[in-house]
Amino acid sequence: YNEEITFRNFQIYKNYWAFQYAEDGLDKLKIYNTQSKTFYDVDFPEKDYYFYFYDNNEYNENKIRISYTSLKTPNQIFDYDMKERSFELLKEQEVLGNYNKDDYETKRIFATAKDGKKVPISLIYKKGLQLNGENPTLLYSYGSYGYSTNPYFSSVRLSLLDRGFVYAIAHIRGGSEYGYRWYKDGKMKNKMNTFTDFIACAEELIASKYTSPEKLVIEGGSAGGLLMGAVTNMRPDLFKLVLA
Repeated sequence: YNEEITFRNFQIYKNYWAFQYAEDGLDKLKIYNTQSKTFYDVDFPEKDYYFYFYDNNEYNENKIRISYTSLKTPNQIFDYDMKERSFELLKEQEVLGNYNKDDYETKRIFATAKDGKKVPISLIYKKGLQLNGENPTLLYSYGSYGYSTNPYFSSVRLSLLDRGFVYAIAHIRGGSEYGYRWYKDGKMKNKMNTFTDFIACAEELIASKYTSPEKLVIEGGSAGGLLMGAVTNMRPDLFKLVLA
């Protein structure tokens, strides 16, 4: 038992078992070979991404079907061959217009929380961005109920990115990006960590010259609305606009 790892999903086949789990802030895929009794990890093409796999009731199958996305990669459907260790792209979400994901850059940086914990921030922006503190930035988070805010693609964001915005997700405590303990450390008597983690992420974006308090917009809904109310009252000097 490890509170730093969240078990997401699994599939059992005759020759292979497939496990999806969250560790170090990312969902990962591990395959177990029932013949050789060995494990191996599946590598994905990006450093910041999200995936899940579909149910498959064919016991003798060597392939699993995976849905994959990132902040800049539209949703893709793959068959992953567990024997050959290879991906086959079956379908990709259509994006209208002349969208080219190579025009954008994604990154994962880290803020340091009040107690020293490293809090991940997922970023996407148009290539060529200058780190001069002048970029309008939208920072989003949720941070409750063990719900991880996964870095998925959305065409709705493109209008902002193409006008120079940075879009950021703060993976604060209250979610389960770093396992059950990440959730427990952001609930009940520990709820203040959720708020101070978010403030630390905002401060990191400013310190790293992505943006400034005059250019920073924050957003959260439902339990994220509680987050917005808390951080706005705690640090009204840190944000220009709040979408609660």
